[in-house]
Amino acid sequence: VVKVSNASIKNIETPTKNRQVETQRESPQSVAVSLSQCDIQTCTSSLDFVAKGKNCLEADDFENALEAYDSAISLAVKEHGQGHLDVAAVYADRAGIYMDMFDWQLAIEDFKIAAKIRIEKLKMNDR
Repeated sequence: VVKVSNASIKNIETPTKNRQVETQRESPQSVAVSLSQCDIQTCTSSLDFVAKGKNCLEADDFENALEAYDSAISLAVKEHGQGHLDVAAVYADRAGIYMDMFDWQLAIEDFKIAAKIRIEKLKMNDR
């Protein structure tokens, strides 16, 4: 049984098409510089691709963000194995992109994969 407090419910964000938070956004020139710092050829780990994906999201470039997270998932599985919590985190992040794009079915699929990995880890920890 999971108990959820009212405080945690208030902190849940609703999906929006654009990820606009109340912080100052980078100018398009600085985002372009950030994106060029981690193109496909220079990314060497899943974390590099996650960073690229986050930069793409800041620029509202969902297509390249998805490409970066696809690569991050592939590398995370190679680096850690399918059942690792880092893999689950990348799936959950990609699900967030699908939510931003209002692609609910793909978001649900990625959230299910992330949840399954996390549940399996919990079961292993209980042994």
